Amino acid sequence: MPNLNEAWKYDAENLVWNVSASSAGDLFAAGSWDSHVHVMDRKGGSLWKFKAGDFVSSVAVSADSETLVAGSYDKMLYAFGRTGKPIFKFKADSFVRGSAVSPSGDRITAATWAGTVFGLDRRGQQLWKTELGANPLAVAVAAQNNLTLVGCADSTIRMLDGSGKEIWKFETGSAVLSVAAAARANVFAAGSTDTHIYLLDGSGKLLWKYRTGGVVRGVALSDSGDYVLATSHDRYLYFFERGGKLLWISKVAPEVWAIACSGMCDSILMGCRDSTVRLLDNPEVVKVQLEAARLAIQRAEEEGADAREARNALKQAEGASEAGNIPEALGKAEKARAAAESVLNSRLSELIEAKLSGFGRMVAELKEGRKSPARVEWAMQRARKLMEAGRLRKALESARKSESYLKGLPPEEPRALGPEAEAPAPVPQKPAPAEDQLRPAVELELGNTRAAIAELEKAGADVDEAVALLEKAQGAIDRKDFFVAAEFISTAGKQVQSIRKRREDARARIAEAEKALGEARSAGADVSAVQTTLKMGQDALEAGEYELAQDYAGQVLAKSSEEQKRTAPPAAKAAPIVKAEGAPKCPSCGKKVKAQWKSCPFCRTRLK
Repeated sequence: MPNLNEAWKYDAENLVWNVSASSAGDLFAAGSWDSHVHVMDRKGGSLWKFKAGDFVSSVAVSADSETLVAGSYDKMLYAFGRTGKPIFKFKADSFVRGSAVSPSGDRITAATWAGTVFGLDRRGQQLWKTELGANPLAVAVAAQNNLTLVGCADSTIRMLDGSGKEIWKFETGSAVLSVAAAARANVFAAGSTDTHIYLLDGSGKLLWKYRTGGVVRGVALSDSGDYVLATSHDRYLYFFERGGKLLWISKVAPEVWAIACSGMCDSILMGCRDSTVRLLDNPEVVKVQLEAARLAIQRAEEEGADAREARNALKQAEGASEAGNIPEALGKAEKARAAAESVLNSRLSELIEAKLSGFGRMVAELKEGRKSPARVEWAMQRARKLMEAGRLRKALESARKSESYLKGLPPEEPRALGPEAEAPAPVPQKPAPAEDQLRPAVELELGNTRAAIAELEKAGADVDEAVALLEKAQGAIDRKDFFVAAEFISTAGKQVQSIRKRREDARARIAEAEKALGEARSAGADVSAVQTTLKMGQDALEAGEYELAQDYAGQVLAKSSEEQKRTAPPAAKAAPIVKAEGAPKCPSCGKKVKAQWKSCPFCRTRLK
C-alpha cells in the first residue's frame, strides 16, 4: 500500500460534487451541494468562496492558477480571477453540467444538460456553440489546438475541434461521468459507469482500459500525461503510469465523488460525500520518478550515449528527496529523465542510420553483381518503419538481427546483361519449369504471412523468430528455390498460429481472473493485493508475454478464491428431512423428496 499522508481537510458543509487543482498545487477549488464555490490555498485555508443560485456541479482551475470557472444548476457559468474577482458570468440554455478551462486560461468550455456545448474566450464572448444530440456529463479542454473533450450519458467520449466540430467519437460501455486532458501532452482519460478507466490518444485510439470494482466517478492526469489517477465507488484510488502499469491502489475511508491532482500528481485532491475536501501527499511519485530517471540513464549509457548531464540532475533530485523537498525532487528527476531520453534517442538514431547505410552499400553491391536485393530492401524498410513510428530501440534491434542474417547471403550467378551481351537467337517459348510455376503462389503466401506477423508485432508479440524464417524464405525465392521458400513460409505460418492461440488462451484466462476478482470484491473480500497481481497479468498480456500472463491469472484465481472463502458467511446447517408416512417431504416446501437427495430440487433447501 502507498504511503499517502492526509495534508489537510476542509469542511465544505455539504456533499462535494467536483474539485480542481492548479499545476503548482497552490490553488484548489471545490463545488458543493451547498451552492458554493470553495477556494483553498496550499495549506487548506479558505481564500474565498462564492454563492451561486443552485448547487455547483463543476469547477476548473487553469494550470497557471490565474483563472477559475464554475458551472451551476442555476444555468449560469461563472469565471473568476485568482483572488475571486468576477471576470464574467454566462447565461446557458440549461443546467451547466460541466465546465473546463485551458491551461493558460484563454479558452473556456461549458456543457449543459440540454446537450449544448459552448466555447468562450476569457472575456465570456461566445466563440462557438454545438448541439451534441446527447447529454454531456463532463468536459475538459486540451492544451493543443483548443480541443474539447466531452463525456456523455450515451456512453460516448467525443472530441470537438476549436470551432466546436466533432472530429472523433469513442464508445464505452455506459455513461461517461468524468474526463481529463493533460496540460502538456496529447493524451486523455475518462471514467465510466461501466466500471472502466479509459486512456485515449489524440486520435481517439484506445491506449488501454482498466476495470475497477465500481462506477468510476473521477479521473485526473498529470501535466505531462505520464500519470493517471482515478477514483471508483469501490472506495479505492488507482494510480497508473501512462503505459497502463498500476503503480499503486489504495483504500480510502470516505466515499470519494471527485478527484484532481497537481501537475506532477504529488498532491491529490478529493471531494467527498461526507462534505469534506481532503488533500493527500503522494510521496510515492518521487520514488517512481527517480526510478524512471535511473532506468533512462542506464539505457542511455548501455548504448554508449553521454548521460553526464542526466546523472548530475539525478544526483540533485536524490538530494532533494532526502531533504523532503518533494517539488524540487520531482523537477530534477523529470529533468534527468528527459536529458537521458534525449541523448538516448540521438544515439539510437545514429546507430540505426549507420546500419541502414550498411544495408544501402549491400544493396549496391548486390545490384552490381546482378543479384536480387529484395531481402535487404525489405529489412531496410522494416527498420525504417519502426524508426518512423518512434520505436527506436525496436528498430535498432531489428536492424542488428537482420544484419546478421544478411551477411550470410548465398552467392548467385550473375546474368549477362547490358550492351556487351550478345543478343540470343530467338527460340520457341518453353513451359516454365515446375518450380518457377510456384513463384506466384509462394510470393502470395509470403505477403499474407508478413501481414499476419505485422499484426502480431503491433500487438506486442515476440515475432523475431518468424521474421527470421521469412527472411530465409525471401533468400530462397531470390535463388528460385521455391520449394525451400515454401517450407520456411509454412513454418513461419505455424508459428503465427501458435502465437495467436497462446494469445487467445491468455486473454481468456485473464478474463476469467477479472471475473473472479470482481466476484470476490462484490462478496466483500479485500482484493487490493490481488488487484496488483491482475494488473501485472494484464501488462504481460499487452507485452506479448502470454505464458506469464496465464501464470499471473492463475495466481489471481487462487487468491480470489481464498479471499472469498475467508469472508464468506458460515454455511447454513442442513435442514433435517421430515419423514412422513410413505416418501419423505422437504421441510421447507413440503414436496416429496427422496432420502438420498442432498437438496430439494424444488426450493433448493439443503436436506443433508
